[in-house]
Amino acid sequence: MGKGWWEGMAERDIVTSGGARRVVCQRLMWITLVLLVASLVHAQAPPPAKNPHEGDPQAIRLGTARFQLVCAECHGMDAKGVFGPDLTMLWASGLTDDRIFRTVRQGVPDSSMPPTPPSRLPDDEVWAILAYLRTLTTTAPAPPVSGDAVNGERVFRANCVACHRVNGDRTCLGLDRVVPAKS
Repeated sequence: MGKGWWEGMAERDIVTSGGARRVVCQRLMWITLVLLVASLVHAQAPPPAKNPHEGDPQAIRLGTARFQLVCAECHGMDAKGVFGPDLTMLWASGLTDDRIFRTVRQGVPDSSMPPTPPSRLPDDEVWAILAYLRTLTTTAPAPPVSGDAVNGERVFRANCVACHRVNGDRTCLGLDRVVPAKS
């Protein structure tokens, strides 16, 4: 069996003149250049700031199917959360397409949300999932809870205090509700 072009390079380099040494160096330089160009060509371009598939019915169908296979175990079939958070309020909470895309790609440190590399879920499929989630999203965040705290305390003491307590204020069984301090 013959030798490959790479075998014996060091031998030839040692026993030949400077011209052969130059050829070997040129080959290595070209190989390095080809690998560098290939890596640049295959490098991931930054994601677009806006979802390129938003509103595309075909992408939304694909996104629905991919979400059910890849995401629903943690986020629920309706994206309202099981182990993972509710995803229907992402945009209403002020997140951008780009930020959500990066979260899918990078995961969430110290959580059960792993990074999702392009080898597992190509960019187009991530964007398709986000297009699907956009169809489920709530347009505005829920209004802040308002009411009369004094009246709420009166209702609680009249109806709930037998089983529940607030900030450990009661010694009976039941759930403890922690209420933020009044400012």
